[in-house]
Amino acid sequence: MEIYVAQLNLTVGAIRSNSEKIAQAIERAKKLGAEFIVTSECALTGYPPQDLLLLPSFIEEAEKEVDRLVALTKGITLFLGCPRFSSLKYGKTLFNSCLVLSDGALLGAYDKQLLPTYDVFDERRYFEPGHGSSLFTIGGRQIALTICEDIWGEEMDSLYPEDPISKLEGKRIDLLINLSASPYHLQKVKTRMGIGARLAKKLKAPVLLCNQVGGNDGLLFDGASFLMDRQG
Repeated sequence: MEIYVAQLNLTVGAIRSNSEKIAQAIERAKKLGAEFIVTSECALTGYPPQDLLLLPSFIEEAEKEVDRLVALTKGITLFLGCPRFSSLKYGKTLFNSCLVLSDGALLGAYDKQLLPTYDVFDERRYFEPGHGSSLFTIGGRQIALTICEDIWGEEMDSLYPEDPISKLEGKRIDLLINLSASPYHLQKVKTRMGIGARLAKKLKAPVLLCNQVGGNDGLLFDGASFLMDRQG
């Protein structure tokens, strides 16, 4: 399994520019023979997009770029971080999602389940938590999708009624992917790596985390993306 991790320096609100960086990454991934390419959380809009999410035109612009990127995925699968409109008749109008674009088609989406609303985060202001399955079968492989906080449930068990990872225990998983926009603080990389190792052992599956890099809105994103084997 060849995987291209698109750890990119993305800019909040610069949808077209971010899309172009992702498009260039797709082309590089194809040249390297990758089967999958993984971006960070909300890669298309940059993170954190904050009140730009309240503008329907902002999400519509992102949708247009998704259509453009779909056409570039012939022969490859892209796991793209992007907010999307909710079809629910209740709650917030958006999901924080991972779109699965594969071989020129949109296969589906996974919606982030744990939405942090503490410290520098205010995701419940904008997003409705997802409740669907995170498992996708692609090329005969079982891929489990998570977005940032979804893998922190055990660490933050006092904040959330359930842990999305617990739903995956006992399943046959070939790879757990986490799209992340995790800001830097001292020892944060060590903490992320520790969580990844624990999950790899618990699920008996490799774990891949793709984190944003660069600076946005006073936050620093340190990248430090990683892939761990089943033994962590």
